[in-house]
Amino acid sequence: TDEGGRGLFLVAQFAQRWGTRYTPHGKVIWAEAALDGGL
Repeated sequence: TDEGGRGLFLVAQFAQRWGTRYTPHGKVIWAEAALDGGL
């Protein structure tokens, strides 16, 4: 599903924060990650 697909699983593993929101034009998925990769 869009909320639980493999791609979003990977985003959640690498991002410090992420989320979704709906707009009049569709769904937006956003993420924040450290430039150094946060490792």
